[in-house]
Amino acid sequence: MTAAIIPFPAASREGKIRHVASVLRRKHGRDADRYWRQTVLVMRAQMQHAGIQPFTVDQELRAFAREVFARVPEPISDPRSIA
Repeated sequence: MTAAIIPFPAASREGKIRHVASVLRRKHGRDADRYWRQTVLVMRAQMQHAGIQPFTVDQELRAFAREVFARVPEPISDPRSIA
């Protein structure tokens, strides 16, 4: 008999989302990239270790990324657009 393992939705991990978004607002360039890659690597490893299917892991990480990056403001490309 097999059982389906259903993860807690990564997009609902409010504390983790707020923390990661906060760190990414302070980091730039390679430092930000490195932090993001490490965060995703750890989350992926945790889910895989728990036995979550690869497709589900990918879905969860994409949903988590959408939530995080929705909270990281994008830089303004044209300084004249600031009123």
